[in-house]
Amino acid sequence: MSRSRNFLVFFTVFTPICIGLHSCAKQEAPATPYTRMQGTWKLAQTATDDNNNGAIEEEEKHVVPVAQDYRITFNKDYTGVEQDVYGGDTSIQLRFSWALSKDHLWVAYALHDTINYDLINLSANNLTLQHPTKSGIAWYSYDKR
Repeated sequence: MSRSRNFLVFFTVFTPICIGLHSCAKQEAPATPYTRMQGTWKLAQTATDDNNNGAIEEEEKHVVPVAQDYRITFNKDYTGVEQDVYGGDTSIQLRFSWALSKDHLWVAYALHDTINYDLINLSANNLTLQHPTKSGIAWYSYDKR
């Protein structure tokens, strides 16, 4: 009987302590736009405003060809790199700095080009950007890798 009593005391004292310690374990910080942006994204769809009406319609969207592997990576230190592989040919890496605001993504390439994108969507799995060009809106949809 003494053994079962000792076990019962041990169980009643240490179980709440173990549960308390587990609940105090470091919780993951909630995702922010900055943390969601980090990582590598693969271009999935592109579009241009063909009818120049200021909006992207479904029929203007095009799936990126299977032979193309266009990726953009955003690092924690606000640097990044873009690279395109198409049919086995690899482009040079385009290095850039980036900044994010509520509804804009600013990308400054090392070669002095700067693009200010409208941030249409930024979720855990999708990044959608657009920006005006001389021939209308350019639109890009990326999937997280």
